[in-house]
Amino acid sequence: MHRSRHQPSLLFFTLIELLVVIAIIAILAAMLLPALAKAREKARSISCASNAKQIALGVGIYLNDNNDYFAPTYWGTSSWEPLPHAFKSLYADYVGDNIIWKCPSRPSGNPGELNTSSPWTALGYSHYGYNNRYLGGQSLAIVQEASKIYLMLESFSYDRCGIDAIVHIWPNTGAMGWTNARRTNFPHSGGQQQNISHVDGHVASYRVGSVMPSCQHPNWTP
Repeated sequence: MHRSRHQPSLLFFTLIELLVVIAIIAILAAMLLPALAKAREKARSISCASNAKQIALGVGIYLNDNNDYFAPTYWGTSSWEPLPHAFKSLYADYVGDNIIWKCPSRPSGNPGELNTSSPWTALGYSHYGYNNRYLGGQSLAIVQEASKIYLMLESFSYDRCGIDAIVHIWPNTGAMGWTNARRTNFPHSGGQQQNISHVDGHVASYRVGSVMPSCQHPNWTP
């Protein structure tokens, strides 16, 4: 009889302990999940920077094989004939796997990316916008500061990735959209950073507001 009287209180005490443990786990999870999400995005940003570096190295090899001339932007006499992405097709063999042209932080729901029937998307698909206005089809000799001039920027668009006008990068603030002319994009650190490769091959991270037109084209100023 003595055991029977004390058994409910022992069971009740065990349930309280269990609830306390569950509460502690929930608190720890709430504290750790944001840190884990931040670490995951940091890893994506590092992977993106690695992609940008690989593209820059490929461009360097292309320059060696083509008398120090950058790939042209277009193949035909018109900017729409037949593809607006000759540069990517020409660099592709030097860069490697096509997945390198995709930023791991980018969503896959953009209509331009999903339109795989389009020859623009099939051959020109890239998340990295070429500095075609200054470099396309030009000699490396025109570049006076290779560590300063941008080679590839992260672009919002999927099928028109040439960064060929000052309005495509300046001002690099405000919301981005499919029809927004400011096509440079900041997919990292909550929409605050992007990775940019330079003519000398190095890659650096830039925050919103720090991507300068004069590093895209020496004659461009805000």
